Amino acid sequence: MAVLGVLLAILAVVRADGKPAAAPPAPAPGETFELPVRFPEHPTDEEDAYLCTAIKLPDQPLKLVGIEATSDQRIVHHMLLFGCQVPAQTEEVWNCRMSPVCGTASEGVLYGWGKNAPAVAMPQGAGFSVGPGTGIRSLMHYLHGRPANDTSGIKLRLSSVPVPYSAGMVAFASMFKIMPRTNSTLVKNSCCYSGWEPLHGFATRVHTHKMGREVFLDRTRPTDRSALERVVALSPQKPQGFYPVHPEATFLPGDQLTMACDFDSSTVDHTVVSGHSAADEMCNLYLMLYSQLPYFGWCLDNQTVVEMLGPGGLPVKGQMVPEAKVWQPPEAVKRVGAPAFRIGQVSGLASPGDGTVWVVHRGERAWNPDGSVANSGAATSGTMEEEAVLAGPVVLQLDQDSGALLQSWGSGQFVMPHMVTLDYDGNLWITDVALHQAIKFDKSGKQLLALGQAGKSGSGPKAFCKPTQVAVGRDGSIYVSDGYCNSRVVQFDAKGKWVRDFTVPEGQGQPLLVPHSLVVHECLQRLLVAERERGRVHAFGLDGKYVGVWDIEQEYGMPFSLTLGPYGSVLALTWQPSVSPAKSFLVALDANHPGSILGSWSLSGLQYPHDLTLVPAPLEVTGAGERLLAVLVGETKDSGQNMHKFVLTPP
Repeated sequence: MAVLGVLLAILAVVRADGKPAAAPPAPAPGETFELPVRFPEHPTDEEDAYLCTAIKLPDQPLKLVGIEATSDQRIVHHMLLFGCQVPAQTEEVWNCRMSPVCGTASEGVLYGWGKNAPAVAMPQGAGFSVGPGTGIRSLMHYLHGRPANDTSGIKLRLSSVPVPYSAGMVAFASMFKIMPRTNSTLVKNSCCYSGWEPLHGFATRVHTHKMGREVFLDRTRPTDRSALERVVALSPQKPQGFYPVHPEATFLPGDQLTMACDFDSSTVDHTVVSGHSAADEMCNLYLMLYSQLPYFGWCLDNQTVVEMLGPGGLPVKGQMVPEAKVWQPPEAVKRVGAPAFRIGQVSGLASPGDGTVWVVHRGERAWNPDGSVANSGAATSGTMEEEAVLAGPVVLQLDQDSGALLQSWGSGQFVMPHMVTLDYDGNLWITDVALHQAIKFDKSGKQLLALGQAGKSGSGPKAFCKPTQVAVGRDGSIYVSDGYCNSRVVQFDAKGKWVRDFTVPEGQGQPLLVPHSLVVHECLQRLLVAERERGRVHAFGLDGKYVGVWDIEQEYGMPFSLTLGPYGSVLALTWQPSVSPAKSFLVALDANHPGSILGSWSLSGLQYPHDLTLVPAPLEVTGAGERLLAVLVGETKDSGQNMHKFVLTPP
């Protein structure tokens, strides 16, 4: 089955003599130029002929920022532009009716045209990545044969300027049948967005044949699945180009996207089925998106189909390469009238997707692996609860690319901060294992809510014992992993009222031993919990029912942190201290199938990894090429730099 594309790549156009066509000259740095593409001469007298050709690009990474069709609907029924790694055929033109366009599983629609639709341009700062390592293809559908001297084609607008956002696409397609003599038949197709970053929908194209009256796209949010929000409503009988989405729609993990086609068969006396010929019908919608990392997916008959190895995904054979040229975070926070406050053990990281990263650290205080507490390197004899509050700013907001300090706060509010989580309103949840609390703040540091009794450990609905992390659902539900003493996860409603405890049921293994991290998977309605000391990750339904487990201790060690990953995955940061030297890994869990691993990558040079968050690689690293996934890791060493960035680099 054809799925996702890797945006555009160098593909040789093969002439009839079998020799590659010459590539256009490479543009100068910072240049934007147009590349006209005329579909090659190719005889055909077949009605509804599907013809494909490959397009040769300059041999350098570029951004595709605009597309214009140079075709006439009297000759061309519709055209599609695909992104591939390699073409399906080596001929200059080939018949691709009911066959793959691309030579690999990665096949993504980048553009569609029909009925003399107008050109489309990307939003400022966004573009499809094209060039080495990716592929581009045009697909043409000729309704009534092709006359001689036809000049149909497309015009590509390309730029060598790096841009911060990557264009992507979600395509909807269905198999169906329409009964005769019916005024209205709705064909629906629905999928849930299960990525890790916000997607911004800015343009859409719909496609049916003659019986289509309207095509629309609705969104429901996890906060209320009964409340439909109409995002798009278009007539497929208008010129079938990409039209702006007004207002621009932002989609978050857990949003359910449902498209539907309304067909009128009142004048038809036979059953019509879905298919490629003019006598059949189609129900397609293409939603053009931009995000920091690209997202490509198909929604096929209510099933999400993605390519984990595609753009914005997880190349299994890739490597985690340390990045320290652009990433230069500070070693201390300057203060007016006081010495600089050293950035110590980094116990928490979180990225809101706005170009920044939130950091929680412990200053001069250290919580050692043996459980002892030290201040400025000097061990203390008391318990951590007896320690004074930290006198410097322990909450930092940094630029995600450079690590430059943007703001700091938290002086006098924490004793032993542990981890930080962002909710979908941009608020911060920070746990403190000495205060035995989970505390909610706004971005300026104003406290909004506190769960647990300050300085008092316990259990039950109102007390914790060294809680480790908070996860927040789209509906406002709060989940607290509790923690170093208790063997549970506690759920509260949005106002802080106790709902239930999550525990491992009898017969499914031993009780949780240090539930250290957790994450909500909205599309699956599951809560994943990292049990650090036994090397397991557990999956629960949000109703509290136990689903399954990943037992990863033997191969990867102890899971310290979890986060949502690309294309529905969940990523685990693990530490394996039983080997010498100790090893650290990023492990991709298949959230749909407990026990299944999608891939793993070694993280070199780490001693005590504690938390992670995902960000895009800086533009200085990727240039105009495909923006890659980067991982920020916080360590809890006593000295030295405790924030490290790795870029997941394809082979």
